[in-house]
Amino acid sequence: MTAEIAVFNRYGIALAADSAVTTTVGFSEKIYNNADKLFELSKDHPVAIMIYNNAALCGAPWELLIKTFRKTLSTSPLSTIEDYGKAFFNYVKSNKKIITDEMQEDFLKAIYCHVILPGILRQVQDQDVANFLQAFSLAPTTEQYHAFIETRARQLFATVDSNDFFDDFDQSDFNLAKQYIASFILEICSNCIAPDMQNGNPDYSAGLIDSLIDLFAVYTCKNSDLGTYSGIVIAGFGEDEYYPVVQSHHVYGIFNNKLMIPATSNQNNSGTLSGIMPFAQDDEVHTFMRGCSKGITGCIHDSLNNAFSNMKVEVTNIIASQNPAMSRVSIEAAFDAVIPSQIAYTNTMIDNHATQNHIQKVLSILDSLAKVDLGYMAESLVNLTAFKRKVSNDSDSVGGPIDVAVLSKGDGLVWLKRKHYFDKELNYRFFNRK
Repeated sequence: MTAEIAVFNRYGIALAADSAVTTTVGFSEKIYNNADKLFELSKDHPVAIMIYNNAALCGAPWELLIKTFRKTLSTSPLSTIEDYGKAFFNYVKSNKKIITDEMQEDFLKAIYCHVILPGILRQVQDQDVANFLQAFSLAPTTEQYHAFIETRARQLFATVDSNDFFDDFDQSDFNLAKQYIASFILEICSNCIAPDMQNGNPDYSAGLIDSLIDLFAVYTCKNSDLGTYSGIVIAGFGEDEYYPVVQSHHVYGIFNNKLMIPATSNQNNSGTLSGIMPFAQDDEVHTFMRGCSKGITGCIHDSLNNAFSNMKVEVTNIIASQNPAMSRVSIEAAFDAVIPSQIAYTNTMIDNHATQNHIQKVLSILDSLAKVDLGYMAESLVNLTAFKRKVSNDSDSVGGPIDVAVLSKGDGLVWLKRKHYFDKELNYRFFNRK
């Protein structure tokens, strides 16, 4: 995992990123503290980019895409950060030499075979097959097993199908995805699902095939809860922008020469001249800003709801026992009319307390911080997350050297801290090339 943060005010913007990267092979998990996650997007202008979650797109490292894109930019600046983002994403989805058609197909097959389908098969095995065994004391036939999978696939399809299309995707892309997936759906089934042998040949019902095609197509074209995205943060100043701009996106992959980016994943600091924006692991930053962790806040809200529900039951029992003529329904209705407003009032008071006593105090100081202090604050917040991981029983998924860069309209991008994987004194030619 990762901890990254953007801290900005009218003077500039500081970006900080840790160096931890987690790789998983089978059931083994390794954490390395040498990853680069913060880069210049332009060598001539104050624009930077950070990556988190997935370090590659369809198998192509984001670092390679960023550094090759950088070479294509002219010395003339673009007007806005949004323009830099569009230019970068257009380059990414159109560069067939870095992300080939074969890489895109292999990526989609991996998502279908190793992310989506295993989840369905686990549900079938743990619930449907287990219930069948308990009810009939024998294992289901292969045909029945396939029927379980088809039912689960259709249920999941109905859930995802209600979501919005990715940006620039529409029904025509969905139809194209179905045709595309149909060309290799039997390969996926033979690799992941035990076949029903008929006359010595593997056989899958038309219903199973159609349900999987629909499911994989909707995941290809619509937003979902898959955690396989790459987080992309682009920050800095366009030529026509005098105050910092931060934009972030979730990129899931490429299909039909379009990036799979949900509109709901886009974040920006539009209309805000100072603030703190955490990315990836943000729990400790949330605690620092609000004076209370997300877990405690959630516990308070859940406890409040449970307390009111229990109170309604107990008080209703007391009133009904003392006043038999009164209807329990009318008593409960009276509680139902009052409880939501009381819960909303309490939640509002908690939010107001956090805002007045914590958030506003931090932001009032943030407005006047010098550029170097912005960098120090950004580094400290990433360090806070790393320290919490180190002294708790959580894995050290945040750590290693922290890269820190400060961008301003006048000075451009300035590195405050930057790691190198080589000895600087032995590689003077590298810096001469720069």
